[in-house]
Order: sequence, then structure tokens, then C-alpha cells
Amino acid sequence: MTSSNAVAKQQEKSEKETENEKQIDQKQDNKETPNGPGGKGLSVVTDSAKKDQQQTKSDSTKTDDQPKRDGGLEQGPTNTDDGLEDIDKIIEIRYLEPKEAMFSTTAGGVLSLQIGKESYSKVDLYQAFPFTFENKFISVRNEKGDEIGIVADADEFDRKSKDAILHELQWRYYAPQILRILGLKDEFGHLYWDVETDRGYRKFVTRGREDGIQPITENRLLVVDMTGNRFEIPNINALDTKSLRYLESLV
Repeated sequence: MTSSNAVAKQQEKSEKETENEKQIDQKQDNKETPNGPGGKGLSVVTDSAKKDQQQTKSDSTKTDDQPKRDGGLEQGPTNTDDGLEDIDKIIEIRYLEPKEAMFSTTAGGVLSLQIGKESYSKVDLYQAFPFTFENKFISVRNEKGDEIGIVADADEFDRKSKDAILHELQWRYYAPQILRILGLKDEFGHLYWDVETDRGYRKFVTRGREDGIQPITENRLLVVDMTGNRFEIPNINALDTKSLRYLESLV
């Protein structure tokens, strides 16, 4: 082998070794930098992460600005303090103290009220539970219909005030008690009554079974005629046989 051939082979071997070293270096770079040389893959990932963060911030801002949804219903921004104040106003109840509130009936039969320096020339009473607590939880209202306060129990007031309260309730919730049913006819959806009450004999008309007769308890009935007058049957079992026969088809 000539010296020139030996030199050529040695140079070719050196070039191959250099090329192999470059390929090894290139592979190492690819492992350290995702998606190829030059770090292009890392740049793509970083840009994507930034976009996700920006989108998250944008969505968060939109969520805060938009009305919240609860159960499919939109709810606008609310003020907690104002809501609590409104609730306090709703549940605020003024009970009239027997030592301060004095009821009386005027010469004209009008119920009046004096609470310290407050004076009401005419007040109206409304029972919250007219059949279960007749003398308790009574709403006292002025001439405009605004509530002044609540009488928790009429029995706690002095004799004069109690008598005035009960007299007003008897007048407002006047309901003669039916002692006997002398006649009862059902014509064209109306009931024609002929009865004997503790206040005498009465004849009246009611609109029908559902509208005219209202059960208070199992044996106690309230009968309301077409003009709003009320009649009471305290105990249907205390009625005579004929009266019960009239009621059998109605209750």
C-alpha cells in the first residue's frame, strides 16, 4: 500500500468519526429539548400554558361579573346587610303589654286604645286563630289597617280592657249557634237553610257544600251564607235525629 493511499484512508476514517460524534450530540440535544432541536417543542408548550392561564383569568372575571345561578335560576348581586335588615322588619312583632295598653269602648260602641302617650280613637281586632285560640294572638290595627301590635292573651289584661276586647270580637266574629235544622234544600247548587239558633230562627242561603260548609274539627262546623254571615254547629253529634239526617248528605 502506498503512502498516499494510507493517508486517504486515514482521512476518510477521521471524517466518519466526526460525523458519528455529531449525530450523537444531535440525539442528546433532542432528548433534552422536546419536539426536536432548537427547543421549538418547549416553546410551544410554554406558549400554550400561558394561553391557558390567560383564558382561566378571563373566565374567572366573567364568572364574577355575571349573575350566579342556583337551581337553574339567575340571581343578581345581593346585599347581605340589606337583606338582614329586611328580614328584621318582617319578623318584628310588637306585643302589647297589659300594663301599658288600655282598651275601652266609647259611648258610640267603638273600640279605642291608649298606649302610654299613643292614642287611637278607633282600632279593629283580627284573630289569628279564631277557632283554636279565640282570645289569643289578636292583631290590633288602626283605621288605615296598619298593625299597631298583638294581644298575646286577652285574659292577661285588666277587667275593663278584657271586656272591651271580648265585646269587639263577639261583634266582629258574630256566629249564632245552630241548635236544630228545620229544613234544608239543595237547588241549582245552592243550599236553602231553615234553622233554629241560640239567637232565634233564621233562614239563609249558602253557595254549596264546599263553599258554604267548612269543618273546624271532626264534629264542629262553620256555615257561611252568601252575604258572609257565619253560623256555627259546635257539635254535630249533639243535634237531634232529624237535623243529622239533613247533614248526612253534606258532611
